[in-house]
Amino acid sequence: MKRTGTAKVLSGISALALAFAAAAGTDAFNGINTVFAEDTAATTETEAEVQKLTDEQIKGTWEGFYTGYSNSVNIERTIKLDIYDCTDGKIKGFATITSTEHEKYYFTGSYNSKTGKMTFKGQSWEENAEDWGFASFSGTVDPTDKSCSGDTDSSSAKPFKIAKKNDDFTDMKIKKQNIHRQWVGEYDGSSNDVVVRRNYKFTIDDISDDNKITGTAYFSPSEKADQQYAETGSYKFSGTISEDNSNINLQGFEWIEHPAMENFDFVKLNGFFHDDKIVGVSEKGIWSMEATDIIVGDVNYDNMISADDLLIMKRYILMEVDFSQAMVNLSDMNGDGVLNIIDFNKVVNTLVNP
Repeated sequence: MKRTGTAKVLSGISALALAFAAAAGTDAFNGINTVFAEDTAATTETEAEVQKLTDEQIKGTWEGFYTGYSNSVNIERTIKLDIYDCTDGKIKGFATITSTEHEKYYFTGSYNSKTGKMTFKGQSWEENAEDWGFASFSGTVDPTDKSCSGDTDSSSAKPFKIAKKNDDFTDMKIKKQNIHRQWVGEYDGSSNDVVVRRNYKFTIDDISDDNKITGTAYFSPSEKADQQYAETGSYKFSGTISEDNSNINLQGFEWIEHPAMENFDFVKLNGFFHDDKIVGVSEKGIWSMEATDIIVGDVNYDNMISADDLLIMKRYILMEVDFSQAMVNLSDMNGDGVLNIIDFNKVVNTLVNP
């Protein structure tokens, strides 16, 4: 019954069209076809306008602003996102606060290609000079201008808006077999609430199948710190490495040579690989490392022999500072097991006649 009724309606429409054509001529009938064609084109265009971005289109560089706070007062800051992965709606990337210096972190989030909703939040700091916390972001992506706007920390009083600038991104995935084993650099520790810069060297002895690491770390006095905070020591550490986002974290668990200060504790370090460098944070400030080979005579762990190494060796020879055995070995230029004026002079000769 329904099919017959439908046929009658269609037949009626056809008869009406033919009658109109007979009265107005063939051109009018063609005009009817044109109207229907225009309607179809308009519908197709509307559907294209609401098409959401794909996971692949989310990857790239985004820039904009968000509302943070300082001393409980809302403040607008600028931000740049480097989204290097968006797979099955899972987002990974790095955020840099461009309105201030040394604030950068790794974030994760989600993107729903059907609704356009995007959320993300920081997980681990690469640089955090101001000791900030992580804000959370929730918004909707507008496919027409490739922007995302919404609220920060679920507050309508704290809006944010970012827009995609280009498709460029830095892929932070790494393979553990490509990770260097020897590293030198520095980190910020503390002594009685005073931040103290220390020279640092560590060796990765093993990386397991599940990306757990073990190794040995050494620290020495830094020319950037007051002499009263001069300490040396060495310890065994453990930690993890992530091949997914290049993250490395480590912390000591057993002393090899304890520093003279009795209450000296292990420091927790967290950072990210960038080619032959590690940029990260300690519990008190920076952690900066560079891949290297072991250089005998490099007692301040800056990956070269310089006058600064002579000054540190001189302080040891004059008994102004103690060395761990590891540092003695690193300073022993002639291999006789001790550090004395002979080794000092060899370093001088190395500088004069490289």
